[in-house]
Amino acid sequence: ELIDRFGLLPEPTKTLFDVTELKLRCAGLGIKRIEANAAGGRMLFTDNPAIDTMALLTMIQTESKTYKFDGKTTLRFAVLTESAAERIEFIDAMLQRLAANEAGS
Repeated sequence: ELIDRFGLLPEPTKTLFDVTELKLRCAGLGIKRIEANAAGGRMLFTDNPAIDTMALLTMIQTESKTYKFDGKTTLRFAVLTESAAERIEFIDAMLQRLAANEAGS
């Protein structure tokens, strides 16, 4: 409907929609905040996140150069990205992995 009314959406608007979608998914998983930049970022969990803890531990063990715990509720990730779209894609994939078995738990 937006495209019909206003034409093709500019890139910042598409990014806003993508970020909003990620925020909604994070809320359901018990993730308070994700901060990301071109070199990586961090994910802050609530005290009782609704994530697949085995998937998280597997990520940390098998990809230790990418993922590291920083305190009790913070996961740091190191990944080089050149654009907001690449960061969103990486975070989307990470959330999919963390939520993989959530429905079955």
